[in-house]
Parts: sequence; C-alpha cells; structure tokens
Amino acid sequence: MRLFKGHLKMDEPTLTDLFLGQLGNIYCAKSHLVTVLPELSAKASFPELKTAILEGIDNIKMQILRMDVIYQQFGIQYTEEKCMGIKSITLEAYLASNADGKSPLHIDMSILTHLRIIESIEITCFNILNDIAKSLENDDVLTLINQNLQTAINTNRILELISLEYIS
Repeated sequence: MRLFKGHLKMDEPTLTDLFLGQLGNIYCAKSHLVTVLPELSAKASFPELKTAILEGIDNIKMQILRMDVIYQQFGIQYTEEKCMGIKSITLEAYLASNADGKSPLHIDMSILTHLRIIESIEITCFNILNDIAKSLENDDVLTLINQNLQTAINTNRILELISLEYIS
C-alpha cells in the first residue's frame, strides 16, 4: 500500500546500495555479539539464561552464514563496519554485569534488558531488509532474510520468557 501518490520509489541500484549497507550493519552487530556473548553468559547466574545466551551464539553463527550467502548472491564479500551503536549497548551490558553490590538476579536482569534491546534492533533491521528485498524481487535473498528475522523473533521471545521468570 502506498501512502503517497508521487514518484518516491527508489531505483534498483539505490535500493541495492541501501540493502547492502543495512546488511553490513547487522552483520557487524552479529559478528560483535559472537565475541561478547560468552563473557555475558559467564556472568549470568540463572542456568536457563546461560543456556539461552550460548544457544544464541549458535543461532547468530547460522544468521551470519545466511548473510554470507546473501553477499555471494550479490557477488561481493562483507567488509568490516563499525556498528558503534550495538557495541555501546553490549558495553553497557558488560558494565552492568560487573556492577559492585548488585545481586546475581539484578545482574541477570540487566543482561537480559540489554540483550532484549539488541534483539529488538535486530528485528527492526531484518524487517527493513525484508521490505527492501521484496522490492528487489530476489526470492532467495528474501527467504534468507526471513529466516534470520524469524530467528531474531524467536530469540527475543525466549529472552522475554526468561525475563518474566524474574519479575512475575
């Protein structure tokens, strides 16, 4: 459904550039998470949270593999991005997990809060990539993006359920 009756549609080269830029951002974020999540898992006290974080690493690795296939579809390779926003959120999670005088449950909830924020950002990114992939009319890319989106949604739901264990 179009909201405007103008000629606002981007051309394919611009859409492709936008798509690849956003894909690079989420790829950077996922690559960063693979390196920091083991430390956060080690700080968690609740066994289910530890397990969810460690299983999340495997899910992220699968998402990265799918994104590698997408890059292959476009005939390019990922080049490293900065993704400072996600790195800042993971730094905050790390600092919260090392806070003096906080109970293990408080630390767990702080980790969960930051992980859920990150997952929400990822869901939004994959939704945007999904929209752009539809416009590019590449079914293979769309399928891979949708798989990553579903993984992010499922991970967010698991983190939500664990959070509810602490506050309900």
